[in-house]
Amino acid sequence: MPQELEAKWKVVDFGPVRRALAAAGAEFRGAVRQSDVFFDRADGSLRAADRALRLRRLDVIDAPAGGQSDGWLLTAKGPRGHCDRAKVRQEIQTAVADGEAVRAILSGLGLSEQARLEKRRASYALDECLVELDEVPPLGCFVEIEAPDEARLEAMRSRLGLDGPAIVESYLKLMEARDG
Repeated sequence: MPQELEAKWKVVDFGPVRRALAAAGAEFRGAVRQSDVFFDRADGSLRAADRALRLRRLDVIDAPAGGQSDGWLLTAKGPRGHCDRAKVRQEIQTAVADGEAVRAILSGLGLSEQARLEKRRASYALDECLVELDEVPPLGCFVEIEAPDEARLEAMRSRLGLDGPAIVESYLKLMEARDG
């Protein structure tokens, strides 16, 4: 099953990271507005098992020719694995043609909407890593790096000038902690 290894850092603004990405020749993959809805059983058992089921709406803001288009993604995430400086977990994702139909199917199976999250994301590819610049109201600005292994994640962190410890909590958990 596909594994995701990622970490993020909070930044005041994206200027220095954008300059580092441009200097390194990163490939701009596009910018989107993401509207996420998280589903769970009535008893909260998916969350209790550290699993997530997300339906994501993508609205393209900016895309290179032949790039990303508006659409929907359904994602299942497994429990977190062990890694010192990154979040590691199984992730299975697929595009779906009709997000509203998927929402109705999930509801019909007894799953309900538990949380919503909105963000703007600009994506770049560089050296087998995906670097994403996320604006998450009201949390702020974050740089998220997804890498094939810890060594490449650390190299990319250094290359982009990101300091301090990585944040491995999800945006949803950060939002909940903020709201108390």
